[in-house]
Amino acid sequence: MTDYSRVYEVFAMLLGDGESAEDYSAFVENAVSCIIPTLKDEKYIEDERVATLCACSAYYKLRLTEATGAGYVASFKAGDVSYTADTSALDNAERLLSMAEKQCSELVTDGGFSFRAV
Repeated sequence: MTDYSRVYEVFAMLLGDGESAEDYSAFVENAVSCIIPTLKDEKYIEDERVATLCACSAYYKLRLTEATGAGYVASFKAGDVSYTADTSALDNAERLLSMAEKQCSELVTDGGFSFRAV
């Protein structure tokens, strides 16, 4: 997949208003470079499900990075005051990635060892 435009379109949709997909190109390119080699056949590169999987993977990595950034505090309590971070964006990103992985299960290898050619 040399043209990431569809992946960027889906990724931008996941980001929503106000954020530019190009600002997170490292996440998109990393997701594509990790997923494309796992495809069972090169013909699947153009499959819409693969573009969605790449975008969901990039989105999950972005939200995970945000949630675990420097100085991140999940929750604390000081006397009567307590704070708990909102993890809904990360939780939703994880669910989207899981759904995309299920939809692509027939297109990607499971990571097991196999001989493809001698």
